[in-house]
Amino acid sequence: MIVVADTTPLNYLIQLGHADLLRHIYGRVVVPSAVMQEMQHPEARQIAVTGTFGILLQAALRGYLDFPETIQRLRLLGFWVSPATEAAIMQRYLQTSRRK
Repeated sequence: MIVVADTTPLNYLIQLGHADLLRHIYGRVVVPSAVMQEMQHPEARQIAVTGTFGILLQAALRGYLDFPETIQRLRLLGFWVSPATEAAIMQRYLQTSRRK
């Protein structure tokens, strides 16, 4: 799979010391100069879109990192997400990790 990365996930992954996660999870990573313009209508191009939490969730489910601890560290870096979104992604993590 090829993933197109934008600045926000890359910035936080680098600060967390996990810059290599995209390559481990997706194989090939492409960071085009006009990423914002190209990502305006991802559904029309059948491109899967995920953000920082989605990348970290996939990394945790594959055993690359501890999800709750990494989310805590992410908050310390100034990352903000709504409490509802954080609760939903944590619930997804807990449900998915229990199945393994």
